[in-house]
Amino acid sequence: MARLHGHLDAALHLLDRQVVDTDGALVGKVDDLELTEYADGRLEVTGLLLGAAALVPRMAPRHDDHALAWWHRLAPQWRDRERPGWISIEDVKQLDSEVTLRKRRSGVVIPQPEAAEGLVLRRASTLLESEVTGPDGPLRERVRDFRLEPGEHPTVHAIIVSRGRPGTLMGYDRNRVTRPVLLAKTLRHFNRHTGELSLDDVTIDWDGRRVEARTRPGPLTRLHD
Repeated sequence: MARLHGHLDAALHLLDRQVVDTDGALVGKVDDLELTEYADGRLEVTGLLLGAAALVPRMAPRHDDHALAWWHRLAPQWRDRERPGWISIEDVKQLDSEVTLRKRRSGVVIPQPEAAEGLVLRRASTLLESEVTGPDGPLRERVRDFRLEPGEHPTVHAIIVSRGRPGTLMGYDRNRVTRPVLLAKTLRHFNRHTGELSLDDVTIDWDGRRVEARTRPGPLTRLHD
């Protein structure tokens, strides 16, 4: 089922998916997502990021800062070494088990363009696993995903927080899947602290990787196709 134009969760449905062109030829893998931040705080997914320049910074904060330092020192003479490959979200045709493009792969991946005047480019990985502070102080939950509303450019409308690791619910929190019953109940029990925060109710500190919430997380809502 194509879900690009429906409601979806960015990390669950887009990150690490294979990308194929209109003929089914492999283009690469989604290593990160480009988010464009507008002056009013709106966040839109505007591109797919591919390659080591997207993957290494995404993985290094989770594992070892030495990996990121190594990457910055590696072959500085290479032009655009730190600019990931970029595919415009407008070139995405549909999303199911893989990301299918509208074009053939030749020339579809280009170095990530600079931000237009007045806009700021962010990466999804910077927001994921950020610490969360609520109105009563720090929470044990961290940012695990964020929800997108459909449109020409999918727009972030809520942040998913949980004490579990990313992917621990395996999608059982996102839809009405209830079988196998024992597995579904077990996963929901161990992830009972999973909730969501409206983007309107939070302030994101991108440099400090922190989210300040003005309300406590509410129940996780079901996704609509």
